[in-house]
Amino acid sequence: MWYDDAYDYSYVVYSPSYSGSDVEGDDPRGAVHKDQEESNNASTTKNASGTLYQLLSLQDLCCRVIALKLPFAYVEHRLPPIPDELQLKIIGFSFPEDEQMIMKYAQFSSRSSVDVSLAESALGNVQTLNQIGFRLSATVNHNRCSYYVTVYFDRGKITFAHCSCDQSMNWCAHVIATCLARIKDKNTVTIRMPVSDSLHLLDQDQLLKLAHYLLYKHQNEGIIETAQQLLDKLLSKEQKEQEEDINAIAGAPDSTAGPEGCSLIIAWKGFG
Repeated sequence: MWYDDAYDYSYVVYSPSYSGSDVEGDDPRGAVHKDQEESNNASTTKNASGTLYQLLSLQDLCCRVIALKLPFAYVEHRLPPIPDELQLKIIGFSFPEDEQMIMKYAQFSSRSSVDVSLAESALGNVQTLNQIGFRLSATVNHNRCSYYVTVYFDRGKITFAHCSCDQSMNWCAHVIATCLARIKDKNTVTIRMPVSDSLHLLDQDQLLKLAHYLLYKHQNEGIIETAQQLLDKLLSKEQKEQEEDINAIAGAPDSTAGPEGCSLIIAWKGFG
């Protein structure tokens, strides 16, 4: 059952900077208070001690639980289909919410100690923060250089991270700064559906135009050669080429639609 934000509910969630360790067991909801009479659209409130809490509607609560517990493929293929605005909320809640968790990722994944001060100094230089499906990207201008960062995530966990500053490292100060910027600016980041969802909305002429413009925009990069290699495989009549995945398997991969079969870049056991 999906709840409508237009209604006022008596159940709201108190979530003081939620992290998995704040709640006993596997319940990601925080403490639930039945006597709350605030509007469903309220965002924050204070308890008797003056502590500031965030309020979640039942709709947001449902989306959050689904985001942390179920793969997006399960959500995307439900019948009747789940509205896009709810799918976008689920995608939004799929990114980690705890800054300390990001630091744990960096500490366990990096070969050397994490320079927290360097990451914090780069935080203010995170530009063009984009989230398309389960892919987060940003340009980080730091020490007179510009670095491109990509982060993939699923169900509240980071599954892969990369920065153009050093391809031998999964995590660096720029990756940390990008993740922290996403957490701090979560209410201002525009979240888009996975690319495959948008492609399904295009007709044949629009798909051809998209392909042509994509190649034109990147005519001085290796994407032209990659496109030609894929075309050769698709158009080939040879048995060897026909047995490759691009011809033998229906559909195509979408890196923005969730890491199907992707391993975590660190072991999740023990993260509480």
